[in-house]
Amino acid sequence: LRDMGLAGCKSRLDWAKSLGFNACMFSSHVQFRLDQPECSLPEARRLYHGLLAPRPAFGPGEVYYEKDPELSTPEVRRIVDTRIDAMRYASSIGFHTVVGMKLNVGAPTFARDNPHLQAVTPDDFCNEGLPLCPSQPKAIEHLLDLWGTVVDTYPEVDGFSMWGRDSGGCACEACRSKENPFLGTIQLFYDMIRKRRPDAKVYVMSWGFDPHEIPP
Repeated sequence: LRDMGLAGCKSRLDWAKSLGFNACMFSSHVQFRLDQPECSLPEARRLYHGLLAPRPAFGPGEVYYEKDPELSTPEVRRIVDTRIDAMRYASSIGFHTVVGMKLNVGAPTFARDNPHLQAVTPDDFCNEGLPLCPSQPKAIEHLLDLWGTVVDTYPEVDGFSMWGRDSGGCACEACRSKENPFLGTIQLFYDMIRKRRPDAKVYVMSWGFDPHEIPP
């Protein structure tokens, strides 16, 4: 959306509607890895993990958060306002609209100022920002505030989808000692969404979950 603009997004929504689709999700990235002119993002990832190149820089995502200077710039505001217009257009032509939420990805300034709250992950090359440990109360407090702002940003959207692990998760001892650590996080986010938007649909994205982790 940041590249195609509102007109391009409307064109693609019209095309999807013509194919019979009736729902669409707008994923919310806190930050996004910047493309590099000399190589694609997957190529940059291979070079970085092969110790052949520095880690690519972050650029603005689609989350406007006044408590973080990197997430409250005019550029981020423009991106978010364009998304709001795109969602309104999607609704006007009959789409069920959903906003995707990366549950334990926090604001960059908070994450850097609190390194002890960062999640233990096998791969720090994610394009959504810095994941925080959901077993840390201060981290959860921040995450609920950050993503609560996202819920408030889209009062007209039909629903919210919680992504438990995409570029998230945590492998610290506290999280690993729990049978299903993200179920508790999901419940907290569900309650937060219900408090702010009791009319909204709430979905759980199963991406990254193993079959034995999903309760019957």
